[in-house]
Amino acid sequence: MRLKLKNNHTMVFGLKGSGKSNWVQYVLNQPAYQAHLMYDVCREHEPLRCYLPEHRRGDKAIAEFNEVLNRMIIEVEREQRPEVLAIEEVSRLAPNRGGSPESLLELIDLNRHYGVGVVGVARRPAQVDTDLVELADNLIIFKLTGKNDYRRLESEKRGLGDAARELGEYEYLVVNGKREYETHRPVPKMNTTGTL
Repeated sequence: MRLKLKNNHTMVFGLKGSGKSNWVQYVLNQPAYQAHLMYDVCREHEPLRCYLPEHRRGDKAIAEFNEVLNRMIIEVEREQRPEVLAIEEVSRLAPNRGGSPESLLELIDLNRHYGVGVVGVARRPAQVDTDLVELADNLIIFKLTGKNDYRRLESEKRGLGDAARELGEYEYLVVNGKREYETHRPVPKMNTTGTL
């Protein structure tokens, strides 16, 4: 199963220490994704091209995200846009019961028009706005054990919740738009400078 981030919407889920942040750094360091921008709420992706938001939650965080989206994607020429926008801890901007900022939903709906792939990263699918999960072209799932996460994954595809519970250390599932999935081995560990 081949994963394509450009012009697609991908969600990455996994518990703390499961390997999701290392996966994001590894993938965004590949030559195909050098033109990226990481919206780095937790400030853990410094080797990448990052925007470090001042606000982490609430209305001020959403306003800042909207401003960054307009300034770096919507209002600039296509050649100057990042090809992939990764959003760390997307559940802070788009919580399950709070919905997603309209600008984020518009970007996901029109990402092919903008020429930008969107990668949302969160610990748990149960904490993220349902639209972000259901609209995703790809899901990358590291080990998850919570019953609400299990139910959320099972609503996407029967057996997906069990597959996520059975993953070994740093293994992950790649799930495509048809919700077919396969297990992948861990990616190489990145060091603090963003190299192998």
